[in-house]
Amino acid sequence: SSSSSSSSHWLFCLLVVVMFSHPHLWTEDGSGRDASAAEGRMLAGQMGDAYEEGEEIGQHYRDDLVLLSLLVAIAGAYVSLTTTSYMRMVRNSRWYFVQVVQAGVGLGFCCIWGMHYVGMRALSLSGGNKSNGQGKVEVRFELGLTCSSSVACSLMSALAVHLLLGRKMVEERMARDREAFVRVSSSTLCLAIGVGTMHYMGMLSQQGTFVTHYNPWVILGSVLVALVVSGIGLSIVVFTPDRRWHRLFSALLIGCTVTSVHYTGMHSAHYFARPTGRHYGMEAASDSLDRIVNIVLLVDICLMALNGFYVEVIQVMDMDAIRQRLEHEHFVTASRNIIRRSRIMQFPMCLLQGNLFLKLGKLVSHETLRDKKLLTVLDTAKAARKIQKTGIIIFFSHQWLSSNVPDPSGNHYQDMCSALHNIAA
Repeated sequence: SSSSSSSSHWLFCLLVVVMFSHPHLWTEDGSGRDASAAEGRMLAGQMGDAYEEGEEIGQHYRDDLVLLSLLVAIAGAYVSLTTTSYMRMVRNSRWYFVQVVQAGVGLGFCCIWGMHYVGMRALSLSGGNKSNGQGKVEVRFELGLTCSSSVACSLMSALAVHLLLGRKMVEERMARDREAFVRVSSSTLCLAIGVGTMHYMGMLSQQGTFVTHYNPWVILGSVLVALVVSGIGLSIVVFTPDRRWHRLFSALLIGCTVTSVHYTGMHSAHYFARPTGRHYGMEAASDSLDRIVNIVLLVDICLMALNGFYVEVIQVMDMDAIRQRLEHEHFVTASRNIIRRSRIMQFPMCLLQGNLFLKLGKLVSHETLRDKKLLTVLDTAKAARKIQKTGIIIFFSHQWLSSNVPDPSGNHYQDMCSALHNIAA
């Protein structure tokens, strides 16, 4: 029901607030403030004698921030799955566009990019393989590339969701139709491109007293992992039943797979000490980690609030229309099943080609068409289905308007011709 769905939305928001309400969970020194200020990390150009130029710097990950990145991914995945579940019911084109944007932001920004940024901050560079230097090397992020990576991932995620759950699927409510494989494949490629672009834009945004070298084989492996994970995630969106516990389990699975893509891609990078380092023209992002996490979670809560608004207001307004559509779909499905089971027709089916009908200039009686041998007579349902594979069969219901001719004024004939032209167009 809509009330239970709305309650789950607000319960999710409350859990998010409680889960991430303690700043020490995501600060880098566990003291409630950014460790870059507390520990006095080395700034660019101030390497001194701690490391030898050109030596590789060790990579370490904070376990609590790795776990936090997983939780951020799971929260974002749950939000995007909730949105996509409602996209199957939306009828209004404007609301469909809103929910495509919601799904793109939920999947691209909150789930993938939020996890990526927290995972990048979980990385700590310290320890030289030659000099045994132990000082921590500060890693900062260039503002332009960091923001661009989040926008790119959100846009590609929205496009992938639209390709997967396009208007045709929304209108027909067919989750396993003949085009499902094509849609999943195209949206998988689109999402994988977005994930790969976002990840390596984020890697390139790193600044500090180091240079980064990449292993091309690991990059190739991470791209393949991104393709597989994107396919798994989008298949979950299409084929998983729309139930709360299924959605939660799916969010856990998507969160784990998305996180695995990130840390696989991180293994492609090797950092080497250099005093001049790598810097860009734009100022490096100075937002602390807790601020970024708060922004991501605030967006999560806003998206769930929008989902709740849709359930409480918009969906109730569309309930009658949705019920009528479901009844129509049931009728169409039942009729198709009856037609498929049909083998024998009690009466022959007489067809006239559309181009011949348009050339008649008026409605002509059946007998006249029969005598001129313009009719195609079918005796079995199999023959009718064979004709339907190469075209469409249109039935016009018409009542004679006089005792001598079918349509004295020709108005019905003109309407039929207009209908044929519209169908052909």
